Amino acid sequence: MKKVFKSIGYGLSVAFVLLAILFNLLSIKRKAKKYKKDPNSILLPDRLKPIYKLFRKILYVKRVKCEVENVEQLPTKPMLFIANHKSVLDPLVIFNALYEADKLGPTSFICKNELSQKWTSRCVIQLMDGIFIQRDNGRSILECYQKEMENIKKGYSIMVFPEGTRVVGDNFGQFQPTTLKVAFQNFIAIAPFAIYGSDKKRKAGNNQTIYVSALKPVQPNNFITVRQEQLMETIQSDIQSKYNELKQKSLEKGN
Repeated sequence: MKKVFKSIGYGLSVAFVLLAILFNLLSIKRKAKKYKKDPNSILLPDRLKPIYKLFRKILYVKRVKCEVENVEQLPTKPMLFIANHKSVLDPLVIFNALYEADKLGPTSFICKNELSQKWTSRCVIQLMDGIFIQRDNGRSILECYQKEMENIKKGYSIMVFPEGTRVVGDNFGQFQPTTLKVAFQNFIAIAPFAIYGSDKKRKAGNNQTIYVSALKPVQPNNFITVRQEQLMETIQSDIQSKYNELKQKSLEKGN
């Protein structure tokens, strides 16, 4: 009976939350237009807060709750964030995990170019200094890398999914070693993340639980003499190992 009342309450609230999402998006659209015209016109907190609120509402509508661990232990400095990629929800949960732990400074998310075609996603990405990339276009890849370099020099972190696309299920795609190039070139730490559960189907009437874990950052003095391919193999293995731990944790909780 308790579940029934919760479901009814959720159903009644969704309409109001969807309306709030629309107003949220319109506000972001105005801010993105202003920010594009004059990047100094809007301070970072005023850009990040509405995005965080939007993502939180979207996760609510989708009945997603997140269990986050170790993010608060990350240092506050420019880093290269990398994570496995299972779902369109992954950027949202990473963004919110960093924001809620007060670890989200200026950060450029690397996003596929298709997201620039819709004003909703385009405005959100522009407001958070995202960089669009066409992975099958050499010129686009080069321009993306140049923008990454420029932003890191300005004190930005970079967030990227090195598989390049979503890989559903427990297997991982190949992590691209070239992803690490900006870390090698700029002598910045690499902070891996493991995400589990974002591609799982939610059971009727239940929440979907997504597990996010920040691994210990790899410091530049520990990798500067290592080949990118070798380092990426190690990082992918570490993320896969943590992913398996999160999966076991989920199974034990019956999620």
